[in-house]
Amino acid sequence: MANVLSDIAKLLDDAGVATPAVDLFAGIRPGAAPNDCLVIFEYQGPAAEETFGAGDSPSVARPNIQVAGRGKTYVAARDLTWAAYEALRVVVNAEVNGTMYQRIAPTSQPFGIGQDAKNLYLVVCNFAVWKDDE
Repeated sequence: MANVLSDIAKLLDDAGVATPAVDLFAGIRPGAAPNDCLVIFEYQGPAAEETFGAGDSPSVARPNIQVAGRGKTYVAARDLTWAAYEALRVVVNAEVNGTMYQRIAPTSQPFGIGQDAKNLYLVVCNFAVWKDDE
């Protein structure tokens, strides 16, 4: 099974938001990344939820993700991040790369966090994820 970052990248690619390894990256923004790009980061979520008793049935994993848009202008970064927000917030009971996603729920709307070392604008949004545990 694929990991959550690969799955989110597939969802964003399928929605036409960005293209993996071109303007969409998972876990790290390469030094050669284009000015206008998206990066998906995974961070701590709650412990997995057991369903119908511990150990004998599937549990629900609860990772959190952040989508970070970067652009030459604030508007470019904001628009890219909003496109990702709109594509992910509607994911309910969807299978991606063989993993069932019960929900991808925004925990924030996109918001600016300043500029990076190259003076490019950064806009991020955060999501809670409910998916079958692997």
